[in-house]
Amino acid sequence: MSSFYSWVKRNWAVLVLWTALSAAADINPAKLDACPGYHATNVKTSDGILTADLTLAGLVCNVFGEDLKRLSLSVVYETTMVMCNLVLLSV
Repeated sequence: MSSFYSWVKRNWAVLVLWTALSAAADINPAKLDACPGYHATNVKTSDGILTADLTLAGLVCNVFGEDLKRLSLSVVYETTMVMCNLVLLSV
């Protein structure tokens, strides 16, 4: 059983990508193109950290589930990795 967990640990990114792509395969491209995306405000950068407030830039499209209207974004750039964190600001 430990070899399975080792394999998952080494290949987790592939598993996540495969899951996302298999879910995206059923998405109507026209509906996806109509999604508004997010507008970034209060963008700040300092010492390898980027923060911003994200607000839905139009009407919800709910292609991948319920669209979140307000999010807080934090990105930390390190020598060997980038850590990204999204936090729901309101429902």
